[in-house]
Amino acid sequence: MRYGRADIQSWSIGMTQNGSSLAGKAGLITGGVHRIGAAIARQLHAEGMDLILHYRSSSVAAAELQATLQAQRPDSVLLLQADLHQTDQLEGLIEQAVKFRGPRPAGQQRLKLLPHPTGEPKPGRLG
Repeated sequence: MRYGRADIQSWSIGMTQNGSSLAGKAGLITGGVHRIGAAIARQLHAEGMDLILHYRSSSVAAAELQATLQAQRPDSVLLLQADLHQTDQLEGLIEQAVKFRGPRPAGQQRLKLLPHPTGEPKPGRLG
């Protein structure tokens, strides 16, 4: 299934229907620098969310997307590299993501979202 801009917009509008703003909130998007991940990132960033964009090996694409988004809102995008197949890298990825915007006010979470749009299939049979 392919998702278009309208699909991403309706999904993000659904997140804010209760009138809450995405400003001041952060989302970690794994695989967030290509295709659906990049589309999610652009839409959420446009609605005010700060982003932590994970990439495995696409450092050039990651830096380009970060520069594009930060031209609109400086210091709003953190890039984190990790290979999610290496479980020892997961803890560090999450720790850095949680620390992105500093200590949270009591009773509040800054990291609000974790889309995982990576497109790499796992080997093996389906079913």
